[in-house]
Amino acid sequence: MIIFRNPGIIDLDAALTMGVSVKEADSPIGYFGTGLKFAIATILRNGGSIELLRDGQRHEFTAERTSIRGQEFDLVKMDGERLGFTTMLGKNWQPWMAFRELASNCRDEGGTYLLADDGGKICGKHSAESTIFLVRGLDDIWPDRREILLESEPVTRTEYADIHEGISRHVFYRGVRIYTPIRPLTHTYNILGTLDLTEDRTARHWWNCETRLEKAIAQIDDRKILRRILTCGDQFQEHFMDVPQYGSPGPAFKEAAREVAMSAEHTKANAKVISFARASAIEDMQPGDGLKLTTDQVAMMQRAKWMLLQAGIEIEEFPIICCDTLGPSIHGLAKDGRIFLAERAFDKGARELAATLFEEWAHLRSGAGDETRDLQNFLIDRLLIQIERTQGEPF
Repeated sequence: MIIFRNPGIIDLDAALTMGVSVKEADSPIGYFGTGLKFAIATILRNGGSIELLRDGQRHEFTAERTSIRGQEFDLVKMDGERLGFTTMLGKNWQPWMAFRELASNCRDEGGTYLLADDGGKICGKHSAESTIFLVRGLDDIWPDRREILLESEPVTRTEYADIHEGISRHVFYRGVRIYTPIRPLTHTYNILGTLDLTEDRTARHWWNCETRLEKAIAQIDDRKILRRILTCGDQFQEHFMDVPQYGSPGPAFKEAAREVAMSAEHTKANAKVISFARASAIEDMQPGDGLKLTTDQVAMMQRAKWMLLQAGIEIEEFPIICCDTLGPSIHGLAKDGRIFLAERAFDKGARELAATLFEEWAHLRSGAGDETRDLQNFLIDRLLIQIERTQGEPF
């Protein structure tokens, strides 16, 4: 038997009337005014029993089979009086949801709940100035109660969610389970703020939950936790989240992402995080940073620049920064008035290097993107200008 005890005397009119919710807590999980009725119906429908001790008075909920327009229903009664609903209320609710509802009520009202010996008796006088529900039929839920309501303390906090230790199959809101993603999560997340719920206390929109988690992960300061999240692999839900897109990555996230991107663990990391790490590292680089060129690479760079200058390309008007890598199959990048070169751009000699430099210079000089008509026109103009110079007269 599970005992749910709340301080104060429950208002039966409020508790048993559909659509009435008068929770006194600042952030109650239930606010539809249907939860207790759903829980009573679910417990009775699944063969359990429920008693109420209210300020010294004992009340018993039962179900009575009746026929309505040729169909059989079990009407819910309290002390033999019909309550106006059947055990089919909340017909999709499972027993754990009934536990969640009663336990959430305890949390909302500052009460407690515990597993008791089914043979024990609670006298009515023990319920003076309080409300107690005695529930049989939910004992199997008790061992898994921490997967329904959080009982642990968070290891770190953000504006959008508290993060608790331990792999979890569920996402929590105000300490109560409200969403189960496709894959498990590396940590247990408790969403903060306001979230839109359905009448059965689950998240109305799955994407709203995941966006909150993405925002929370972006704000985490603990590098150890971040590294675990960023290298979790595709068996965990975080691997498929787009934290850079929907969060606002803080300094710790940026640093952790860069460390992962440069380590052997990058093969297990979220591809969006790796792209973000490389892009953010590039944004912070200045001339003189990055890859130190070998003697051969320096000579190749000088040769490539000379070739371009001979063609009238003012290649030195933009700073050139060399990097170990810019990402798969990327030789060069034009960004914020700078030309970035990956080391692989040197692999095919000075001519290929000059071609990469010319393309990135053209992007910066023209302001045009890849594969655009504007870039095409700019390149044709440069070709014609060079022909004019070679001929010594304009067309």
